[in-house]
Amino acid sequence: MCNKCSICGVENDADRYNDEVKNKQLERKLCFNCLFWVEKAENQSPHALIDDSFRHMHAKEEIVPVPIGGLMVGCGGRRFKVVKKDGTSFVSNNLWHQGTIPEIHRHRFSPNLERIEEF
Repeated sequence: MCNKCSICGVENDADRYNDEVKNKQLERKLCFNCLFWVEKAENQSPHALIDDSFRHMHAKEEIVPVPIGGLMVGCGGRRFKVVKKDGTSFVSNNLWHQGTIPEIHRHRFSPNLERIEEF
């Protein structure tokens, strides 16, 4: 079963995905990639970080334990200082990169990240 994406026009085999994702793709007439970014935009997390190159990241103001062989933490648990465009900053050792937002979806997002510094 092919589903032509109403945003990017790509032919996508929706049967490759579980029923929940497949049904969303067919209902919304979106390929997997467009569905991912549309849903990110519709459900923007307060912890989402977007830089001027439209790299999409996620971090909470937290320092979580980094157990050996246990819970995964972003960037291997390294500590980062996150500085947002509004001047606020925080430290986190749980930073996740979720990909670069494709150009076709960038209008849905506003960069809010000034810089990230590892220390």
